[in-house]
Amino acid sequence: MLEKLVNSYVTVEEADAYFVNTLQSEEWNKFDTSVKEKALITATRQIDRLPFSSRKLDLYQNLEFPRVSTNLAFTDGIPDVVVYATCEQALFVLKGGSKRQELQKQGVKSYSLGDLSETFTDNLSPAEKTICPEALAYLRKFMLGSVAIC
Repeated sequence: MLEKLVNSYVTVEEADAYFVNTLQSEEWNKFDTSVKEKALITATRQIDRLPFSSRKLDLYQNLEFPRVSTNLAFTDGIPDVVVYATCEQALFVLKGGSKRQELQKQGVKSYSLGDLSETFTDNLSPAEKTICPEALAYLRKFMLGSVAIC
């Protein structure tokens, strides 16, 4: 387990197990092990750039999790939702992200296609613009500005 925590929250085997019973399993299985591993490392790096509340469990740990908080005390291990978020983000990376996020990163404020139009708000941080909605939903409770509801 220590090896995994050096650069990723999830091993390829864990991600394979996560996706096995999902609608995304065929998409995930299109990629070989080395590509999946790189995607998991990339996803972890992207997640670790988010503004988390609380602090790292160990000041010298490589990754942002595990964390200690007054609301949510984590003393060891990686929360399941961080594992899920990493898996979702890795697949998102492999699929090329979203066109909407790519437009926002390029500074596009709105666009129109025929009768349809969309205007982007500018209330997301740059890191949040790179995280897929599924992963972000899993991670929200750990982020600055969120409130734990008990």
